[in-house]
Amino acid sequence: MHLKNPALLKIVEPGSDTFASVRVAPLYDAVTTRVFPRLARDRMALKLNGKDDRLRRADFKALAATAGLRAADADAAIDELASALARARRPGPRAAGGAGLARGGRGAAMRALVKERLESLT
Repeated sequence: MHLKNPALLKIVEPGSDTFASVRVAPLYDAVTTRVFPRLARDRMALKLNGKDDRLRRADFKALAATAGLRAADADAAIDELASALARARRPGPRAAGGAGLARGGRGAAMRALVKERLESLT
C-alpha cells in the first residue's frame, strides 16, 4: 500500500507569465487495473469513508464534510466530475486535450466501468 500522490494542473495562457488557474488534478494515480484479466477484483489501497470499492455520492460527501467543505460545494464538484465523465463516454471525436475513452477491448470495459460509477454518483 502507498499513499496517493496528488497532482496539480497549472493552466497558463499563451504569452502570459502567470498561471490562469492552479487546481488539483481530477484523476491521478488511480486504480486502472480492473479492465485487465484476473484483476477485476482489485481494490483501492486506501479506504474512503471506510470503503475500498463501490463508492457512492454519500461517501464523497462524508469526506468533504470531514475536510470542512460545504455540502453544496461537494455536490457541485461531484456533479462537475460526473458531467465530465459522461462527456468522455460519448462516442465521437475526442474532447480537447485528448480526453475520451478508447473504443473496443479494454476501452469498452473501461466505458462500462465508468458508466457503473457514474450511476453511483447520481
